[in-house]
Amino acid sequence: MGRPPRIDLEDYWYHVIARGNERQRIFKCPADYEYYLKLLDDRLYASRGNLGAYCLMPNHIHILIRRGSDMLSSVIHNVHSKYSHDFNRIYGRDGHLFQGRYKSFIVLDDSYLESLIFYIHENPRRAGLETKEQRYLWSSEKYYMGKKCLWKSFVKVPGYEGKAGINNYKDLLKSRLEKVTPNYKTFIGTMQESIKINKRRKDRQSIQSFDRRERETIENIANRYSANFKITIKEMRGLSRDRNISRIRKDAIKEMLNCGYGPSEIGRYFNRTSGYVNLIRINYE
Repeated sequence: MGRPPRIDLEDYWYHVIARGNERQRIFKCPADYEYYLKLLDDRLYASRGNLGAYCLMPNHIHILIRRGSDMLSSVIHNVHSKYSHDFNRIYGRDGHLFQGRYKSFIVLDDSYLESLIFYIHENPRRAGLETKEQRYLWSSEKYYMGKKCLWKSFVKVPGYEGKAGINNYKDLLKSRLEKVTPNYKTFIGTMQESIKINKRRKDRQSIQSFDRRERETIENIANRYSANFKITIKEMRGLSRDRNISRIRKDAIKEMLNCGYGPSEIGRYFNRTSGYVNLIRINYE
């Protein structure tokens, strides 16, 4: 039986976990930690993604990522391939550094972000690698406590920005014993939202088998909206953020989705990513 496809949507937060092969160390010195973070930061920044929290343990990692324009799988694959290649070269080893494919969990409810950043930052304390006198160095918790972060892609999750956010995080630490780590398999979010995604998976086959000869083309749908609302096709397919044009464009995309067209082909027509179309579909459903 094949592995289930990943849920990969632009502008959503993901909790990513990766472990060393056979539980071996993936970081052996401070330079290794720094190099991994630099690779990740550069890759996220280039794709307009964000790093919201991280904890690099000696033999595994926890990172909270907001996906940008590039697929999450592409970002992680690029970073891990480059890091593994250089790690093996430096330490004279062969073979896989990471154990299997990474795990990723989409966050569908922002209220879970608070539990996640606590869970990620709590790892060194649970492993006995941090004391009150000595903070763990390879965690983003210091940035939530007020230290300036130099990573270009780093942003604090909503509710923890600015000076007020520092106090909020300190309050979170004081009450951490009351916090419960979310229980999840492939997602973190409300049951209603998870049902939407599972429904789209089940409907994919029937959508793909839709008889193309009986439906209106993407071009004709766009032309009809253009004529009805007195805007040009160039405006609809352009990058204008005018609210009226954006609303008309989204309405046209919803109709195209109802006709069975996929996010990729709709995205190509409007010069946008499939993730952009997927977000419209989620809000629509």
